Amino acid sequence: MYGKEAGSRYVAEQAEDVVWGMIVRGLQLEEFNQSHDIEGTMTKGGEDMSAPLYPSTQNWNCVLQCWSKSSDPNRAFFAYSFFKSWMEWNDSRGKVGVVDEVEASCDLQSFHLMIKSCVVDESTTFDDEVFDSNSASSKKLITQRAKVIGSRVAIGIWRDIRVWKDQNAEITLTSETYYQLLLALCQTTDRSRGLLAAVAAVFQSCRSDGMETKHITDIVRGVMTESQFQKLLRSEKKSAASVKN
Repeated sequence: MYGKEAGSRYVAEQAEDVVWGMIVRGLQLEEFNQSHDIEGTMTKGGEDMSAPLYPSTQNWNCVLQCWSKSSDPNRAFFAYSFFKSWMEWNDSRGKVGVVDEVEASCDLQSFHLMIKSCVVDESTTFDDEVFDSNSASSKKLITQRAKVIGSRVAIGIWRDIRVWKDQNAEITLTSETYYQLLLALCQTTDRSRGLLAAVAAVFQSCRSDGMETKHITDIVRGVMTESQFQKLLRSEKKSAASVKN
């Protein structure tokens, strides 16, 4: 339900509360079952009626979808923070007594929604209590701040994508996901070494996956000098040659 709504930070925070509430109730039920030595009541289909219900990947992604639609200029930061909390929960499940070994892993949709929360374009509108959102100058400041936050968060998302890709070698990102990620990275005037290194890494991965398009190449060319772009292509050829040898 919440994932279908666009609005203020409140909508996404309510969706977060639902997910964390499921976890709290699940842990409480596990503790109750263990303290009362309850083995479980089976349904006709063979399901344990006493088994706790923890959030599924769809539940977690629903929250990320809320943040991707949020009018809060800090939405990229909040979406990424929630994602990292999700990963921490997966890592700590066994330590806090979760019996169910099946965890809700992130998927391609998870990254797509986070990237979407980072991208700020002409159609994006934000609300901010700090500024007068009806003022043209305020709108410009809010939008610029959202772009900076989105670009910085996108670098972190790319790091997580690389780890995820290494663990799921059979999965490749789509051209649209690469395109949106590069849009997020390049939506500010920042041309620092760290930003360009991230852009280069994303572009090389995109070409390696066979997902390069003219729009993607144009974005990369737009943030680099021609000599930098040609150097990137040459380094890519050297890497490919060393792999063959």
